[in-house]
Amino acid sequence: PSYNLETLEDDSAEIIKGVSFKGSAVFFKNRSIYVVRGNLSSGDYTVKKISSTVGTVSPDSVCLHPEGIFFLGSDGKPRFITPTDFESDDLRDSTDISYKYRGKFELLNASQYDNCHAVLLSYKRWSQYRLFVPVGVTEDYTNHCYVYDYGLAVRNGGDSAWFDFRYNINVRSSWIARTTSENQRIIVGDDYGLMWGLDALDS
Repeated sequence: PSYNLETLEDDSAEIIKGVSFKGSAVFFKNRSIYVVRGNLSSGDYTVKKISSTVGTVSPDSVCLHPEGIFFLGSDGKPRFITPTDFESDDLRDSTDISYKYRGKFELLNASQYDNCHAVLLSYKRWSQYRLFVPVGVTEDYTNHCYVYDYGLAVRNGGDSAWFDFRYNINVRSSWIARTTSENQRIIVGDDYGLMWGLDALDS
């Protein structure tokens, strides 16, 4: 670009990730989050900082859901923010969705944060946030996949929402391949340039 539209200036570092969600632009820094609303081209817009303590250092952990945004916070906690949080001055405790897995996430270190990858599986009202986290070569499995089932959380409470898988794959990228109009499959790329199909979502 030939000119600077806006400066999100604070003691945090560079912009880690930006996404568009329901008419707002959401920008993640490592210790803060900003929401921009309006028309950037015309200059008719507003900027609001909705977090002064938590951002993300894991750009690939950010996933859009119809009701909000999943991401791994820079405090090591998986979080889910909704448009209601766009009106707050700092993140509410309710955005922390770690629940019974809090102890597992608290054991993660900065290197693991940097190398997380996530996908969102969804079909009609069924959806899962799947976060791939490297656990190191000293473990029997080199990658954990932590799964947050949104439907279970809504119906039965957050503690029932989490479960996990383990893979002996060094995940370096992840995405969703839609195999038919109703079926999806998780594809991951590893450190050897191989692609793996990990899961299928059947109707």
